Amino acid sequence: MCSLLKARARTSIRRVIKLSHATESGIPPLLLIKEIKMNTVQRAFELAATGDCRSLEDVRIRMRRESLEQVDAHLAGPTIRTQLAAIIRNASALA
Repeated sequence: MCSLLKARARTSIRRVIKLSHATESGIPPLLLIKEIKMNTVQRAFELAATGDCRSLEDVRIRMRRESLEQVDAHLAGPTIRTQLAAIIRNASALA
C-alpha cells in the first residue's frame, strides 16, 4: 500500500517522505489522497499569484510540467476557475 501511495505522490521527494511518515503513523489512505489534492490546488493558487502566469491555461501547463496529478480535474470547477482568474488579473496588474 505504501508503494502505491509513493507512486501517486512522485511529484517531489518531500511528498513521498510525508506520505511514508503519515502511513506509518496510521493516517488512513483516503486522508492522504485528500492531502495530495489539496497540495495540487494550493500550487494552482501559488502559481496564479506569482504574476508569471497570464491565464488559467498557463497555470495548467506549469502544473503539468511539475508532474502534478489530475490537473484538469482539480481546476475544472467554475468556482476555482473564477478565483484563479481573479488572482491572475490582480497579480498581472501589480507586475
